[in-house]
Amino acid sequence: MSRLTNVPKRKLTIVVVVCMLIALIAGIILVLGGNSRKLSIKLNGEKSLKVKAEQVYKDKGATATLGDGWFKFQDKEVSVKAKGHVDTHKAGVYEIIYTAKCGNKKVSTTRKVKVLYDDKEPPVITLDGGENITVYQNIGWNDSYTATDNRDGDITKKVKVSGKVNMKKPGTYKIKYSVSDSSENKTTVTRTVTVKEKLENVPTEKVIYLTFDDGPGPYTDKLLDILKKYNVKASFFVTNLRSDFQGDIAREAKEGHTVGVHSYSHDYKKIYASEQAYWDDFDAMENVIVAQTGQSTRLMRFPGGSSNMVSKFNRGVMGRLTAQADQKGYIYFDWNVSSGDAGGTTNSNVVYQNVINGVKSHNQSVVLCHDVKGYTVDAIEPIIVWGLQNGYSFEPLNEASFTAHHHVQN
Repeated sequence: MSRLTNVPKRKLTIVVVVCMLIALIAGIILVLGGNSRKLSIKLNGEKSLKVKAEQVYKDKGATATLGDGWFKFQDKEVSVKAKGHVDTHKAGVYEIIYTAKCGNKKVSTTRKVKVLYDDKEPPVITLDGGENITVYQNIGWNDSYTATDNRDGDITKKVKVSGKVNMKKPGTYKIKYSVSDSSENKTTVTRTVTVKEKLENVPTEKVIYLTFDDGPGPYTDKLLDILKKYNVKASFFVTNLRSDFQGDIAREAKEGHTVGVHSYSHDYKKIYASEQAYWDDFDAMENVIVAQTGQSTRLMRFPGGSSNMVSKFNRGVMGRLTAQADQKGYIYFDWNVSSGDAGGTTNSNVVYQNVINGVKSHNQSVVLCHDVKGYTVDAIEPIIVWGLQNGYSFEPLNEASFTAHHHVQN
């Protein structure tokens, strides 16, 4: 009988001992785990997302916990601080950084929110010289282009260019230009460049035609003083954007510079709305020139150049206007060297380098500049000095000058 009654007691003792061991082990784990508990953070919602401009954005935040990975019931939620904001009134990419701290532990994570305009109009890439050009090994070529967007403005710096032209090897080459605006509208254009071995009867004299658009303005007098100092003549395609400086048109003509029509208003939407609208604007500017100089002019430059695509809202208008200009006896000029001041350039040193690098590729360089840009005017004197030191002459445009026509794209 005693053996039978001792068996359950022995089993009970074993069970008690096992339970005590389990409790002891659990206690050890809890004690040791308390020093190695991990602080983690997790975003509530997506790591990156897109929202439309002007919509209300409500951030979902993030959750942080302190735990050992063994016993979820003991995990502790830790407060999270968010830094950054999303401005849905302005397109762009915004970052919100979430941070949690507990003792000497710290974790963080980031959410990216892209705000997009409800805009379906893609940007416009304008290729100086057009989409199909022929270049010659004995003349060289300098690639030039601009990109503009209806909302973002000048986005030339965002253009990605792929493809190369080997000027040492005659042949046909393709260059692709791509750019996206802040609303993720993308434009891609391709230029075909044909390299030929030699152009016969290339002018041996190296001539630079400095041309200035959009003036006169507050920097025109300073520019005229610089030109006078070196006895350099230039060409001015003028506007009436600053009517208080109209008197500078008279000075330009009096000092031997060429004065041509650019635009009275320089309002693309207005002047390219129709052919009649363009010529009405043109005539208004020519009347200003006559009033200031006492004579009319046959020289002109289209706002944006003949290859512009800002006029694309009126399909084919540039083709019609260039033909009408010829019929009316006007001579329009484009350019084969750009100072870059119509694009993203805002530095006189960059203007200088753009011009110098450009003219090295041509014997006759029609250089596009703007005398309404102070940093451009600051670059003119060193450009003149470099040109004179390197055997170039500076001439004003006339009716027989190289026109540097672009390929009309609209």
